[in-house]
Amino acid sequence: MDVLSLFDEDLSPTMDIVVENLDYTRNPDELEPQGTFSFKKFKIISFETNVELNNTSHFYDSRIYRRGRLIGFQGPAAKFVYRLREEDFKYLDSFKWLKMETVSLFMDRKSIKLSGENFAMREPKTILLTNNFNMLCSRHPGYPLNDGDGFLVGCLNYGEVRPLEGQEIGMEFKLLEGGGNKAIDLKGVFKYLKLEKNRVSTDVTSLLSNFNDKVIVDATEIQGSCFKEDNVTMVTTEGLVEPCLSNLSAQGRFLVASFLEENHKMSLTKPDITNIGNELTLGFEDIIFNSNETRFKMSSSSLHCKTSREEDPIEVETYLKGCLNESELFTEKQNILFEFDTATKDQTLTLKGDLKKLKLFPNRVQLLSENTALEVNDNLQINFKGIDLSCQKEEGLNRFNAKDILSFCKKDLEIELQSFSLKGFEDKEKPILAKTAPDLVSNKDDLLNLNLPELKLVDREDLTLMENVRVLCETKSEEDIFIPNEVIQACVKAGKIEIENLYTTDSTYTPAQIMDPNLLVDKIRFNKSKPSLYNISIIAKGGNVFIRLDTKVLGLNSSVSFSGPINWDIKKEELTIKVTKSRLPLGIKSEKVFMFFLKKMFVAEMISYEKNNVIKISL
Repeated sequence: MDVLSLFDEDLSPTMDIVVENLDYTRNPDELEPQGTFSFKKFKIISFETNVELNNTSHFYDSRIYRRGRLIGFQGPAAKFVYRLREEDFKYLDSFKWLKMETVSLFMDRKSIKLSGENFAMREPKTILLTNNFNMLCSRHPGYPLNDGDGFLVGCLNYGEVRPLEGQEIGMEFKLLEGGGNKAIDLKGVFKYLKLEKNRVSTDVTSLLSNFNDKVIVDATEIQGSCFKEDNVTMVTTEGLVEPCLSNLSAQGRFLVASFLEENHKMSLTKPDITNIGNELTLGFEDIIFNSNETRFKMSSSSLHCKTSREEDPIEVETYLKGCLNESELFTEKQNILFEFDTATKDQTLTLKGDLKKLKLFPNRVQLLSENTALEVNDNLQINFKGIDLSCQKEEGLNRFNAKDILSFCKKDLEIELQSFSLKGFEDKEKPILAKTAPDLVSNKDDLLNLNLPELKLVDREDLTLMENVRVLCETKSEEDIFIPNEVIQACVKAGKIEIENLYTTDSTYTPAQIMDPNLLVDKIRFNKSKPSLYNISIIAKGGNVFIRLDTKVLGLNSSVSFSGPINWDIKKEELTIKVTKSRLPLGIKSEKVFMFFLKKMFVAEMISYEKNNVIKISL
């Protein structure tokens, strides 16, 4: 063929290069080689020239040199030197290194094609490693030249990447900004990646994401899309990543988020994530949260959160903070099932049940549940029905810590309950059952307030029924109102208990029967013919207690009162009262006579009468 026949066609700008191997590393010493270049085909057509080289015999394998804007290739058979345009020089100079193996690049006025087995590049702020890829891009009308800008802008706005036939795309992308302050490392296996004018979409087999070495997200089988600005010219946080995170939709099979600083881990099955503006919705088939002391599991539901536009969208804490301060949990099903376990060296706690509603406000939590079961230390079981709970929450939370959340909740708490039942069996020979339907349970301004229209107690000795029980106790921050022993401790320090009527009859139930889960308090008949005691008032303050009650003495309605020092031994679970003053009917004030009558009236395995007018009650 006559070489001049090449000019018979329109010399439309074209670049057609097949690279066998390129290994370029920018070297500040311009006298030293910058790398090596081996190609099979090298064809460049411009308006003025057409250069086409075939290198099947490797005659043109070269070392790469660079001096200022000059780029040179020196091999055994030829030397080439080009003076780069300022734009091309800036693009080449931005690379710290560039590596290719078996890569083909084609660019003309209409399209860009880049495919190959391995491609790696390092710019000041980004690192890209990929293999087995086939990328096809349209040209951006504002960047028609076959240069770095033309390639980058075309592919960032009109590009699609799919795997080579029979392969999957392996890709790793690192964004290194602000000295690592906003570092992102994405590593995954992709089925495709598509960049359109205002949208990015992808289908990922697996994706491992590292955000600032604080949070690692491991996801499988993820399909998603997000917003991108038009006319993106380079990969930056502001130009590509932040717009994507501000308008994002993704679904997948499985996702695990590890919070490295807190040593927390969260796993989601079938995650469905949507984030538009400052509205985040996180759906899942189930979710499991693990920390050093806590495990939390919840069934199919969705969490809707409000996030702040002023917070950094790159930081995972932005979304965590939003969900912890203004969110709502909901489901299309009837109820959301949950399990919660936490353990310390002194206590294990397991909570199971369902949620009808859970809302988090900036400084408040609201929860509705039909059924919830609490187990403490494997020897205390509490069942709640019809919970309507409202309590305070620390404002501005940006970390999930169950212990801290519960601690704040207890300080300002209101609960409405349909019923509350308890089974305690720390001593399996002395188990106890209890049930009540409280009108009010609240803890606010360091005051615990309980109103119980009825309280039923069952043990192996007695069946006890109390009517209209009112409890008001001062609580301190160090006392846990969810632990009965600490509630007793608070009430002994400063508290008031009133009971309108108290009925007792002998129990016919054995410990085994009481521990039987099929035994229900509602099925037990309590004798309400005559109260054993009534108008009971117990006031404790400053280490002393004053008790007044009405009862029958010698067949007559009589008032009895006594007082003295009181002490609660929380380790022994033992209450001690030393009677120093007493008053019986007919003005009898003798403590010895009082103790005699007390022993006759109150006989129970849990009560013992010691010397010096001391009463001990083991709870």
